[in-house]
Amino acid sequence: MNGDSLALQGIAFCYIYGRAGLPIDKTTASWWLFESAKRADSERQYEIGQKFEKGEVFDKDETLASKCYLMAAQQGGFLGAFSSAESLRHGMGVEADLDKSKHWYLQTLELAKFKEETELRNYIIETSYFSLGLTCEGKEAIHWYKKAAERGVPEAMYNIGVLLSQGEGVIASKSAAIDWFYKAGIAYLAVGNKDSALRAVDRINSEIRNHFLGEKLLAEIYGNEVQIKDNSKNEQDNESTEHWGTGWAVDTGYVVTCYHVVDNTDNITLHFQDGSRVSAEVAVADKANDIVLLRPSRRGMLPPGLQLGLNRIKPGAEIFTIGFPHPETMGFTPKVTEGTITSLTGYQDDPRLFQISVPVQAGNSGGPLINLNGEVIGLVTAKLSALAMFARTGDLPQNVNYAIKSQYLDILLKSTEPVEDISQVKISSNTLEALVELLQGSIVLISAE
Repeated sequence: MNGDSLALQGIAFCYIYGRAGLPIDKTTASWWLFESAKRADSERQYEIGQKFEKGEVFDKDETLASKCYLMAAQQGGFLGAFSSAESLRHGMGVEADLDKSKHWYLQTLELAKFKEETELRNYIIETSYFSLGLTCEGKEAIHWYKKAAERGVPEAMYNIGVLLSQGEGVIASKSAAIDWFYKAGIAYLAVGNKDSALRAVDRINSEIRNHFLGEKLLAEIYGNEVQIKDNSKNEQDNESTEHWGTGWAVDTGYVVTCYHVVDNTDNITLHFQDGSRVSAEVAVADKANDIVLLRPSRRGMLPPGLQLGLNRIKPGAEIFTIGFPHPETMGFTPKVTEGTITSLTGYQDDPRLFQISVPVQAGNSGGPLINLNGEVIGLVTAKLSALAMFARTGDLPQNVNYAIKSQYLDILLKSTEPVEDISQVKISSNTLEALVELLQGSIVLISAE
């Protein structure tokens, strides 16, 4: 069959160049080329479709191109399926049809499973995920956009923000929309698209004017002037390349900590309270929310996991944390500090954060913020820079610290496959002393360099 196809293509080229006694006739050449496509395999059908689409030798004919792509797709061709989906979505040479386009994008993703990983394959998968988002609505659109966002597609992150802002098929949430606009802005910057990053800033400000994340994104674009600093990399950065933080186990086999504890480091070690230790690697990270899940290099090493608390909490609630502040100076045994929830929002009313009065120091980052039910309601993540605040206001803040709410961790955990099932700590008392005794064995010292 392919031999017949090549012969017919040869006739087409004779009409293109006026060979074998035939006149130059591009219309007739296109007819013979399309006839050759009917007898070709899927790969050659796609190649012929490209000739018609580009019009470099034969006359440009998008209708014939789309027909060639469809024939290739119907024969199980990976590139043909993708090109058919694109033609049907954009109405290239065929009437636009989003339902048929969706069918071929889904077929493309199925065929991609059997293809060797290449840049082209990855590009097609990313584009298919994003395009499926465009062809769907509501929760289904967000599902596909999230798939594309996981592969770093900025426009997918931006579109999730738009859907959450407008409440199209989902519950409207300004906070969640702003979070996705911020992620999109960071992703745009990563590929050098400053204008689109500024567009993300505008969308954040259209939701809540002068929002913390809008200002933070502007700082990323024009130079970092944000006055919140992390706890793991202040004083110790000038002393050592080794950074310290606090982590804790969850029942899906990961250790939770803040992303900034391990950012720009190559070697991560988990130190357990029985003296054992194990290396770890980043399994999944949510950079925008400063959360990371670490995967130990060996199974069976983790202590019992802590439970998340997702119920609504009120200002004034009593809380505490267990961590390792300045371990090289203060020692490598866990330290307990307690306080209250002073605000349900963080720096500049950031809704992702609690403001807390719990004293924290370098090394506390990533530690669990625990209520008197023994549930983790947040991660200790940042403290307000006293010097920066003094320069700005003339006041020195006391115990103005922040924790990312556990709801953001819960989303990350639910979207991540477990690596190991471990038991959870059983809570049998709600006194501070008893809770510390029960929970401190699940707290892990983290070193990264």
